[in-house]
Amino acid sequence: MQVEKFTNFDICSIRGPANAPHLGNNPLGWGSCTHSTFLPDIEKLDGSPSCDSRRIEHLRHSQITGANGLSITKSSLHFTDSSLLVWLAIKAAHILLGADDFAMSDVPLKLAFTDIVPYVKPFVCRFLGKLVKYQIISHDDLKDEKPDLVFYGDGKKRQYRRFRDSTRVCVTFENLYPDFSEADYFMAFAYVRHERYLRMPDWAFIHDPKSLIKDQDFISRTLKNRRDFCAFVASNGNPRRTRRRRDFFQKLNAVCRVNSGGRVFNNVGGPVEDHLAFAKNHKFYMAFENASFPGYTTEKIVDGMVGGCVPIYWGDPCVARDFNPKSFINVSDFANDDDAIAHVLRVDGDENLYQQYLQEPFFHGNKLPDTLNEERIIGFFQRILENRRPRRKFFSLRPGLFKMRRRMQPYLESVFGPRAVGWNYTIKPS
Repeated sequence: MQVEKFTNFDICSIRGPANAPHLGNNPLGWGSCTHSTFLPDIEKLDGSPSCDSRRIEHLRHSQITGANGLSITKSSLHFTDSSLLVWLAIKAAHILLGADDFAMSDVPLKLAFTDIVPYVKPFVCRFLGKLVKYQIISHDDLKDEKPDLVFYGDGKKRQYRRFRDSTRVCVTFENLYPDFSEADYFMAFAYVRHERYLRMPDWAFIHDPKSLIKDQDFISRTLKNRRDFCAFVASNGNPRRTRRRRDFFQKLNAVCRVNSGGRVFNNVGGPVEDHLAFAKNHKFYMAFENASFPGYTTEKIVDGMVGGCVPIYWGDPCVARDFNPKSFINVSDFANDDDAIAHVLRVDGDENLYQQYLQEPFFHGNKLPDTLNEERIIGFFQRILENRRPRRKFFSLRPGLFKMRRRMQPYLESVFGPRAVGWNYTIKPS
């Protein structure tokens, strides 16, 4: 009977047969490992039928199985003092760490992305790569391959429905309610309390959030090339759904010229390609969302911040959860648009007041918000890997009611005013 030594045994979790069925009849709870080194120079018993000539080293992407493909079981493992010590040490570390992770396999996880914006893929791969090996199935191979995880957006083709046996993860940045009858997991903007939901607004995907942390030279850099009054970029000009944005632009532009670089109200000779370069020449940036809903903060306000402007914002009533309200002008804080415009002109004419806005950090305490906490994001992907096929709801009524209310909102606001139509700040999924 041979005893070999190995080092760098990285402990992440110990799973039993209920949670890791591919470990077989495993009452001892052997599992696989990731992350930090805890047990150097451990001796492993190598003589049982299940682990014959299986050398275990750096188990970041391995599970404890034999060369014949069988998992280690109690009946096939002959204890000695050293192997018993290993098992007890692993169990103790599991209890102390409170780890409840999945067992990682040598076989790479197959990922597919369909009907989704391109900047989601690097985000997903960045965090999944810390947990498992993965393989991205190209769009041309989706007909022949069966992906383990399918990430999809709100595209009209709905190709994700072809993968009934795959775990579906919907990543949407539109003003839509999570529909758990279609997807197993959701990533979206709304404040929803659900273990299979992760709030992740689209500005966290499009921009590097760390670029919003201000340094000492921010004001001096910002004031160098400020020649024009205000910038505005929008592509959706629906007269009914974006009425609030259209009305405010026309009012503000009537008082002081607003340079519009989008397809809506364009007055700079055509749509601009680089929104950030366009914003850097202006003191203010008009950032109006398509609709007002808690958590629905898109890249518009961040475009102005990255461009070094003071955003003039309207949209998310909970925007102060993510951003410091003293760093931008929130139109919703004023009784009407005329009062908001009067304040913008006052800030424009008072250099000290303008610099007060620039001195304020964009994030609270000049630190990334909890929404972008990496442990929180990794925990969400861990839940996906631990429970790959949760029970989908057969039918969900809330998404349809939400869509109906969203479509009625412009009509209700035109009759009762924007403050008469309020939203609940936190939604509990059905």
